[in-house]
This record gives sequence, structure tokens and C-alpha cells, in this order.
Amino acid sequence: MSPKLQVNVDVYRLNAYQLGFEDLVSAIRAENLSIPGARSTTAKPTTPSRIPGEFKKVTPLEDVVVKIQNGKPIYVRDVASVELLLRGPQDLRPPEQ
Repeated sequence: MSPKLQVNVDVYRLNAYQLGFEDLVSAIRAENLSIPGARSTTAKPTTPSRIPGEFKKVTPLEDVVVKIQNGKPIYVRDVASVELLLRGPQDLRPPEQ
């Protein structure tokens, strides 16, 4: 099993930028064609979503532009944190380039 990236969405930051969860998912989907369906809940300020696929490192996913507002890009990192999840001993190896 390979490492997975987890996107922890901050619902309050999405709201502050007047974005919806689907805006974030659509932006990631456009950059990463292997994304599965995701879920959202507003009961908690942070909603985790697993995104297996083409992204193997945190930084490229954080740099995805969700939307341009007033001429300024809003990045994934502006509305969510991204972390690398290790699943087992085989995931302790660095990702293949």
C-alpha cells in the first residue's frame, strides 16, 4: 500500500473565502484525476478527506488553485491542511519519483 494524502478542510476558512466544499473537490479533481468521492460535514470546523491518486507529496497539492477571487488565487493551503499518511512498514520508504 502506498502513502496517502489527507486533506483536512477548514469549513470556517471555506466560508470566509465564500467557497463551498465542492469548489475544493473540483479544483483537486481537475489536477488529480484519481480522486474518489468525498464527504463534508459542517458539524466540525475540520473535515478530513482522503485523496489517493497522482499526488505523492504534500506541497503540489497545497499549491492547487481552488479559485481566483478579485484577481488573487485561493490555494488549497488557504482553506485546508494537507498531510501524508503512512499506512504500514512498506510506507516508510520514500515515494517513487
